[in-house]
Amino acid sequence: MIEFRGARQNARVVAMQCLYAFLHSEAPIAQSKLHLLSEGDWGKDNPLDHVYLNTLLTEIEAKIPNFNALIERLGEREINHITPIELAICHVAFIELKEQWTVPTEVIIDQSIEIAKDFAADNAHKFVNSVLDKAAKELRPASGK
Repeated sequence: MIEFRGARQNARVVAMQCLYAFLHSEAPIAQSKLHLLSEGDWGKDNPLDHVYLNTLLTEIEAKIPNFNALIERLGEREINHITPIELAICHVAFIELKEQWTVPTEVIIDQSIEIAKDFAADNAHKFVNSVLDKAAKELRPASGK
């Protein structure tokens, strides 16, 4: 298991993994969450922000079709040419950009790039960075990014 710096980053990773399972095999997000939480060694040395995880997952499922369209437009690729892992990373970041105003835009993008480097194909982080830079301008217009 890859260990991250903090509880929120671990929440992002688990949210991405749950969404990946849903996008890849249509496994229910709640079922994937229970499975991942039971397998993880969450504690003092590897904290997990359960409240943040639940917030992300609750918001994501209803927005998948809209976010797929946004990713397709901003990524300038058809949705079937974007890997499920790239989609999942972008979806989690979109929810944060749209709903989590206390988290700085730069943190969301940087953490998403790190997740892409750890879990996705070699150059996927470049695609994620490009999409999220553009999405930040649409989803957080007041932030100036």
